Amino acid sequence: MKRSIFWFRKDLRLYDNPPLLRAVAESESVLLLYIATPDIYRTNPYGFKCTGNFRAKFLQESIDELSSLIAIKGGELTIRNGRPETIIPELCATHDIDKVYFASEPGVWEKHTEDRLLEALAHINVAVHTEDSCTLTDLTKLPFNISELPHVFTDFRLAVEHLPVPSCTPAPVYLSCIRNTSGIRIKSEQLKVSANALHRSKFNRFAGGEWQGLKRMKQYLSPDGPALSYYDTRNNLWGTDTASGLSPWLAAGCISARTVHHEILRLESIAGGNKSTYWLRYELLWRDFFRLNMEKHGYKMFIESGIKGTKRTFKNDTKLLHLWINGQTEEPLVNACMNELRHTGYLSNRGRQIVASYLINDMGVNWLMGAAWFESQLTDYDVSSNYGNWAYLAGVGNDPRKNRYFSIARQTEQYDADGTYRELWRSRTSGQVLQSTIGN
Repeated sequence: MKRSIFWFRKDLRLYDNPPLLRAVAESESVLLLYIATPDIYRTNPYGFKCTGNFRAKFLQESIDELSSLIAIKGGELTIRNGRPETIIPELCATHDIDKVYFASEPGVWEKHTEDRLLEALAHINVAVHTEDSCTLTDLTKLPFNISELPHVFTDFRLAVEHLPVPSCTPAPVYLSCIRNTSGIRIKSEQLKVSANALHRSKFNRFAGGEWQGLKRMKQYLSPDGPALSYYDTRNNLWGTDTASGLSPWLAAGCISARTVHHEILRLESIAGGNKSTYWLRYELLWRDFFRLNMEKHGYKMFIESGIKGTKRTFKNDTKLLHLWINGQTEEPLVNACMNELRHTGYLSNRGRQIVASYLINDMGVNWLMGAAWFESQLTDYDVSSNYGNWAYLAGVGNDPRKNRYFSIARQTEQYDADGTYRELWRSRTSGQVLQSTIGN
């Protein structure tokens, strides 16, 4: 009797989860496992919680829904709290496991965990199957090795955008599970979001889970939905449907990039393609690009000089950082963006670029401090995209230019000329966020 473990990581879904489907197909029974690992709870070098309360709540909701979907299929989700390299071998011994399946991740912490787990499983002669299930691109069809990944996104896009995107794999019809459940929940403080902030928020509040992500995708990519005008609205600072809003579900793996891609194709078959539908796929390729950069460069994505090794002088000034975080700078537009982020766990792509450029270029603060704050606050935090984008704007990443500067006066005139957004997110807080989050 072949028995296996499938370890859910950042792929909290049943539909289009190739390693999960393989585990079910190749096993008579599967122990479905989620582990709340120490990296969820750790504090980064700047004193911020790596998983702030917005993402913690979204993650817990996603796990709860995954558990419910598994139960509908006849199975059960086992949840543990601790180190995978300890927990998984113990479960293998307890349940006479033959093989462990999981999706690989590019992050440095995640890779270290994988390496330790592989070593531990080798000692007890348990086989392993792992593959990347989160990219749009079929990595086995890349026209170059990861070590030869183009430095510039345009070169990468031209090399891969015409490659066929694999079809989505179906969800398992029935789950014959090894039952070993527990009631562990993600540790977080009570999420406090005022009704006023929710009313002002671009997307109200994201609810985690595969079904919630598919629901949002279907609504946004419907023939009479807002996707067909995405190119014209994508830089707006505010508005419920100016962007897809799918990033939290993509980051947690509640839906896959391939699922979104094929839904875009379905929309184009009904309503016709245009620049907007192309640009949505274009954005998915950016995710792949940063993910592959993380695979290629590893720890260099997290050092001040970046993958370029560029020497710039930055200030590690927590007082300036405090002003930026709490929306107390000299620029009302920057303050409005930071207030929205702090109160909702979300900020538009344009807003992220504005505040990052201001922190780096106008305040001269170390870009890693800003990236660490985003990591803590964003519901849709993705390690590769977050650090890739920050390094890009700091001139130490993939941008072919020396540095990318955003004039706040020009950004204000172009994206908030009538002051609507600034008034919407004008400071209404006591400014105590930094003190309760950052270490001394």
